[in-house]
Amino acid sequence: MSNNFPHQNTIQEFYIAYYGRPADPTGASFWSHTLENSSGNLNAIIGMFGNSDEFLGRFGDYSNSALIDSVYYQLFGRFPDVSGKQFYLQNLNSGNMSMQSIVINILDGAIGNDRTVIDSKVYVANYFMANLEFSDFDYRGNHAADSAKALMDQTTLDTTYALTRVDLLLGLDADVVDESSLELIDDYWIIEAGDSFSSAADIDDVVTIEGTAGFDFDSGDYFHFTASDDGIYHVELFTPNGELYIELRSSDGNLLATTVYQSDSAEDFLVDDLLAGEDFYLIVQPYAGEASDYFMTTWLEAYLAPEEYLEDTFYLGDAGDNLDNATYIDELNTWVTGSVGFDWDDGDYFYFYPEQTGYLEIELSEMNEDLDLTLYNAFGDVIQFSDNSADYDEQIVEWLYEDDLYFIEVSGYNNNASDYILDVWYA
Repeated sequence: MSNNFPHQNTIQEFYIAYYGRPADPTGASFWSHTLENSSGNLNAIIGMFGNSDEFLGRFGDYSNSALIDSVYYQLFGRFPDVSGKQFYLQNLNSGNMSMQSIVINILDGAIGNDRTVIDSKVYVANYFMANLEFSDFDYRGNHAADSAKALMDQTTLDTTYALTRVDLLLGLDADVVDESSLELIDDYWIIEAGDSFSSAADIDDVVTIEGTAGFDFDSGDYFHFTASDDGIYHVELFTPNGELYIELRSSDGNLLATTVYQSDSAEDFLVDDLLAGEDFYLIVQPYAGEASDYFMTTWLEAYLAPEEYLEDTFYLGDAGDNLDNATYIDELNTWVTGSVGFDWDDGDYFYFYPEQTGYLEIELSEMNEDLDLTLYNAFGDVIQFSDNSADYDEQIVEWLYEDDLYFIEVSGYNNNASDYILDVWYA
């Protein structure tokens, strides 16, 4: 790889620990030579990392506890064990250790799988940085940083998936990995789809599509398909260099679902219920004048028979009304019944720990009023939300990590009250 600087791996570790993303060549060159000129003394640079505009802008409002969680998560893809976190938190709160010295200690103490994960992240970060010169990808600004951060978040012990994502992000030639781990019936490679309902390109309901939207007065890509079965339709859109969103519309053009509110992310997820034999339109739209290449995967998950659901349906009582007293869901792949909005009940909160790393789907259904669905991480930050209008189902699909803590909120729009079914399962 090119772009080899003195102490490059160490610089990449600091970028991942502090910013969650790979270094850019300019930054890597500056920090590497600063470290070289100080004979490798980490104290010459570590303080500046922790006081940079990027770090303060992203994490300046975090508590000490959340900062420690963030460093562990960005380095190893996991949260700290209780004893380790307590040790660092006590020393940080007392002033015996700084956040900078804690980062160095965490890196120096990494062994086993933790060491392998950070080595994998550094390898992918170096590959990303070395190939920037062969790409038109503009590695500046928050959107580009978020796209690159997603690469680091998805790098684990195996680098294959993340390296393929780098190739897609940078527009390099590469074999496409089926990230859904589902067998695709057909692959479509469409550079320019139809630009209206009447000229929509015909596709199957299970496809992979690579295309562009927003360039040269292209207002959007239109696709038409017929549902092959009753089931839940899934769409994942990866947009490496601009903000796009998805719309799913009925045969008469009515909007059924959209990811327009996810448009600040490099990845969008859409799910909705389809009936066999009905026609639908899938539209990839540029957001606010943006333009981007994109990689889109769709698949249809047929419904289980009703009796298969009823065996795993639970009522957990009146759920907690905030994150601090959320109700525990100890079994995923289940339905939970509940109600919200009655008798000053503003919201229902649940928490859970995924048993495996991968995509988790959360669906809110069987409402008779407008309810909203929100997914939070362990810090209480919103990961994704769904706020379809009226009593339409709400859906969230998100990549979650084994044994990490997550929260779900079910709330009534404008204090609406309704019963509901909350469905949580692995994709």
